[in-house]
Amino acid sequence: MDNCIWIYRPGNNNSHWAMTTCVKGFNYLSKISSCDQVVGCADLYNNRQCPICGKPIKMDYRLISNEVIII
Repeated sequence: MDNCIWIYRPGNNNSHWAMTTCVKGFNYLSKISSCDQVVGCADLYNNRQCPICGKPIKMDYRLISNEVIII
């Protein structure tokens, strides 16, 4: 695989996380503040070097694009 895929997942208390293809589990996205919009994740992380494996990052929003919100 030429890229490291980061699958975005919003967390509790306006936190932001990503599951990566190079490590099991979720990693905290520290560059995204709690007031930033979800779409800001790709702007900050896409094509940067993954700090874990060194490959270029590709942000993936599949988890939130298929979510159903129940109120």
